[in-house]
Amino acid sequence: MPDTAAYYIVTVGGGKCLENTQGAHGVLDCLPKDDDKQKWILETSGEDPNVVFIKNCADGKYLVNTQPHALNGARIAMKDEKQEWTIEKGRFPRSCAIRSNACTVGASYLNDFEGVYRDNNYVHMWYMNVRKRINLHALTFG
Repeated sequence: MPDTAAYYIVTVGGGKCLENTQGAHGVLDCLPKDDDKQKWILETSGEDPNVVFIKNCADGKYLVNTQPHALNGARIAMKDEKQEWTIEKGRFPRSCAIRSNACTVGASYLNDFEGVYRDNNYVHMWYMNVRKRINLHALTFG
């Protein structure tokens, strides 16, 4: 993906968008607002185009997994440091799952808390059974 294109990170089926906030973690908000806080640049990390750094268009900070030793419940944050993420095929047509390469104990993916569709629902990391592509607690992003 080109470094200059901006993307929304939206939950499949709910239309909720990941938004860069000043708090300790990211949130899901309503439908895209055409706001830079909801737009992300995917910077390629190397030869594999599916390994990326995720940079916010509002302030240039990067999405990071703050607890790489945890599979479930690890908070995400916005920082100046870059952290790699892998874009994988999702469970739904034309969707993707966003895996934290920083996770040291297994496959942990970006998701919204309990798959709830309320505004300002926080986003964190959660384990997915990769072989079965099952995650009952959270949504993939597309």
